[in-house]
Amino acid sequence: MLRRVLGTLAGIVLAVVITSLWEMTAHYLMPPPPTRLDVAPGAPTLALVIVGYGVATFLGALTAARLARVDWAALIVGGLMAASVIALVVMMPHPLWFLALSLAVVGVGSTLAQWTSQRMSGGSAPLSSVVE
Repeated sequence: MLRRVLGTLAGIVLAVVITSLWEMTAHYLMPPPPTRLDVAPGAPTLALVIVGYGVATFLGALTAARLARVDWAALIVGGLMAASVIALVVMMPHPLWFLALSLAVVGVGSTLAQWTSQRMSGGSAPLSSVVE
């Protein structure tokens, strides 16, 4: 039980750290114009942030699933990442496409991490009949 809790927490922490570092880098590389303080980041910056959500979700979910030795730990990380995206959009308005793509990428990242974890442990993957 302790392994499951700590493994899931490790995946969550990794996902949060990767997301934070990725967003800081994206906003550093493509800052908003200096003339207006109320300008939201542009589409290239937001697209880079979405990629970061996918990478962070995948790596955090895979870490959680592998350390906890249960595949549902990946879905917990994915669910919390999706909740953080929704909270971000509620707190600071973003375009609708940002919300939709972010949630899609987070869902794909956690599902892919769960599938990868199952394949690494030798279990049957949920998509094995489709892939093979």
